[in-house]
Amino acid sequence: PALLVVAAVLAGVCAGGAGATVLGHLDRGNPPAVTASDHGAALVTGSGTTVGTVEPSRVGDQRVVVMQIADGGAGGYYTCRLQMKDGSVRDAGHWWLPSSGRATWIAHGAASSIDRVDLVDDTGRVWSSADLDG
Repeated sequence: PALLVVAAVLAGVCAGGAGATVLGHLDRGNPPAVTASDHGAALVTGSGTTVGTVEPSRVGDQRVVVMQIADGGAGGYYTCRLQMKDGSVRDAGHWWLPSSGRATWIAHGAASSIDRVDLVDDTGRVWSSADLDG
């Protein structure tokens, strides 16, 4: 699974969107080394449907989490909200899910400091969550 995550991260970085955010902060002369963990968590909707995964990863020396949406339905606009272990909450990115329902998003943050990742729709409702502390 880690190799699939690495491929997904590379595809996401090349595809733009969240990848452009990561690339904007890195040296463009040398592509960053991508390291993925196999200690991720399922991204699950409130009704219990698994729609993807969240994987702790690195891009170069930066800690990130990679959200791989495999079956997100008809698309929509989502905010990645990180519930931190210290009790704080941080919005880590805003992305459009295409009509294919498939996407790879990258957010800056160390998984060791994140309790849960919530993807919140444009109405403010949590669409799906991954528990990284479990």
